[in-house]
Amino acid sequence: MKKAVSVFIAVVFTLCMISVQANAAVYKDSLSISLSKKEVTVGGTVTVTLTYNAKYDMTVVTGQLKYNRAVLQLASSSEDYNDTGSVINIAADFNRTRSKSIQLKFKATAAGEGSLSCSMQGFSGGTDDSEGSAAAGTAITVAEAKPSSNNNLSSIKLSEGSLNPEFRQGTLNYTVTVKNSVEKITLGANAVAGDSVVDGLGTFDLSVGENKLSITVKAASGDRKTYTVTVKRMTEEETREAEIAERENNPLLFVTGGEDRYLVSDISALAVPEGYKLSSAERKGAEIGVLEDNAGKYKLFWATDASGGDGAFYTEGEDGAFVRVNAILTGGRIYIIEPFGEELAVNEMFVPGKYEADGVSIDCYKYAEEEFSDFYVFYCYVNGENGYYIFDAAQNTMQREPLLLYKPPKAVESKNEASKESYIDRFLELDATAKTVVLLLAFAAVMIITLIVLLIVKAHIRRKGVSGDGISDEFDFSSIQDEYADEDGARDAAQTSAPVGGENAKSDEDGF
Repeated sequence: MKKAVSVFIAVVFTLCMISVQANAAVYKDSLSISLSKKEVTVGGTVTVTLTYNAKYDMTVVTGQLKYNRAVLQLASSSEDYNDTGSVINIAADFNRTRSKSIQLKFKATAAGEGSLSCSMQGFSGGTDDSEGSAAAGTAITVAEAKPSSNNNLSSIKLSEGSLNPEFRQGTLNYTVTVKNSVEKITLGANAVAGDSVVDGLGTFDLSVGENKLSITVKAASGDRKTYTVTVKRMTEEETREAEIAERENNPLLFVTGGEDRYLVSDISALAVPEGYKLSSAERKGAEIGVLEDNAGKYKLFWATDASGGDGAFYTEGEDGAFVRVNAILTGGRIYIIEPFGEELAVNEMFVPGKYEADGVSIDCYKYAEEEFSDFYVFYCYVNGENGYYIFDAAQNTMQREPLLLYKPPKAVESKNEASKESYIDRFLELDATAKTVVLLLAFAAVMIITLIVLLIVKAHIRRKGVSGDGISDEFDFSSIQDEYADEDGARDAAQTSAPVGGENAKSDEDGF
């Protein structure tokens, strides 16, 4: 029995010792070194990738990378490591992972073998306290750089004219045409390879006709390439013809007032005023930017002089001629100044004047009082409508001006002129309300006249003793006139025979 217990205790102790040794064991991990290229020339670079694979989760890995300092030089790394000149000390945080890669870039400084050797250790930390290690090595072959055979040009530059066709590295022959007044030309060029040698550059005299200029590019390897530029200097007659053709074919050039003006094809930098949008118009095969009025009345081109100054808006007529648009930009709006009407009844507080701006004199109206000399009244088109506006030149503001015009009194026509127009024509010229009033007045006049006639008739009937019940249909109105005539005669005779103011005369009158 005692022997059995002793054996059991020995077995348990052995297992415990094995377990302790296992927990404290150092495991064999793996390390690999990969290269972006195994061969590189002097001056070139190579990327070295170190990949550490652990058996257990690691917290940190440390190690050293040895390299041949005579051949390689550390250029950069994925993290900041301590480089002593031939040994790079590495410490990488694994964050409880089992694999991590580290990149370093080396520059080849001399021909030879660039050896690389690395040893790294990993620590798991925690209760298990596991450790791992790995090592690897490789080499980079560095060769002397071969001389460049690149004998291409990257550009050709001219003091006059332009190349035809446009420059390309593989195109070797070009032509340039210059005016007769060009007596010299300067030729410049740049090589693609910095170690190439370029000959044939400088300033050259030009004779009338063709002048061939050659540019030779010699690569570091000795390879040569020649570019030929043929410069044609025109005669005076050819120059005149070329200038005329150039002007006629230039889509941006137009002449107004005897001066050359140039359209600006890209007007995207201009602020778009209210009521307009950016658009384009075609001229001689080119697209020209314009400001297009939303109401469709105006398309505004922006044009300058040859130096790019004195900019102004222009419109193009149906005949292709350009006309300057006098306009004032303020408050995000463009006020296009248009001519006043031929006949204006102007308020006496305003007088004709001139507004001088940018070398242009514009007709306007001003206040008669000198103290308001900074105010100008224009007839403007803005946002699809026309109106009279007053411009404050001192404050650069614009507002409506309702007081410029007044309604003149209607001229009195003479009797002779009035008689030329019939009453019917006058009636027909009236509006509906006036015609109704005239008809009502006419109807009332007819009714009044009819009533007066009826009253006269009734009075006569009473005098004759006729019944007031009505008037006979056969009543003779002419008899009324005769009887009135007889009564008037009798009255006159009685007044003649009676004494003036006597009683008998009064009595006779009462009896009548």
